[in-house]
Amino acid sequence: MEVRSLGDILSETFTIYGRNLKQLVRLTAIVQIPANLIWLLPINDVGTYVVLNAAIVLGMQLVFGAIIVAVGQQYVSAKIDVAACYAKVVERAVSMFILASILVALVALLGIVVGGVEVPAVGLPILAVMAVYSFYLAIATPAVMVERYKWIGALQRSFALARRNEWRILGRLLVFSLVAIGLSIVVSAPFWLMTEAASLDETAMLNRAVVTIGNIVVVVLAAPVLHIAATLLYYDLRVRKEGYDIAALSQEMELAAS
Repeated sequence: MEVRSLGDILSETFTIYGRNLKQLVRLTAIVQIPANLIWLLPINDVGTYVVLNAAIVLGMQLVFGAIIVAVGQQYVSAKIDVAACYAKVVERAVSMFILASILVALVALLGIVVGGVEVPAVGLPILAVMAVYSFYLAIATPAVMVERYKWIGALQRSFALARRNEWRILGRLLVFSLVAIGLSIVVSAPFWLMTEAASLDETAMLNRAVVTIGNIVVVVLAAPVLHIAATLLYYDLRVRKEGYDIAALSQEMELAAS
């Protein structure tokens, strides 16, 4: 492994994505299809809305963990085993669940505060905490999946890796997010045009079905790009600070090199 520029990470991300598109789609769809289909259920209260959002966040965290393993497999053995990816996620399930649950709690709290128009200013500190936590979560999750840290240790590890690299990491995460958003817009455009052309009522079941299917297609195709890039960013931080290499990756993830 070598130190990577932003361009190197993006290029490598799309190389891995294109080379393993079929496996990455399967890996993401396993979780995201059921997680998004539950949006077709009736939403009659705030509690249901919070639960559905929690399912989406937890699903994204599970997929992120599986893709971290998939990227490691690609590097070490040049092939991705979807079942083995999720087997690793199951092994780290408690820490992954706790890390995701903290983000879910922050999102729910922000929603509750913003919903109460009488105290909108309280939402800004919560949003700031959520942004900072998401920043470190992008590094803590690979620390759980690769180095087998528990959730507290993973957050401490993310602080150590990010130290004196905060602006570089922030800039790259923003670029990765913009790339994923751009891809999402392109993929979702046909579904948006479909609902507009048919003049579907926003509350109509058919409209909800089209939007849900569009969301599934978007997350299945776009989310892997963001997760691969974040994983490569984690590798880059370790290369810069520790001289990280494929042998260390193989040992940590208990993978045999081909």
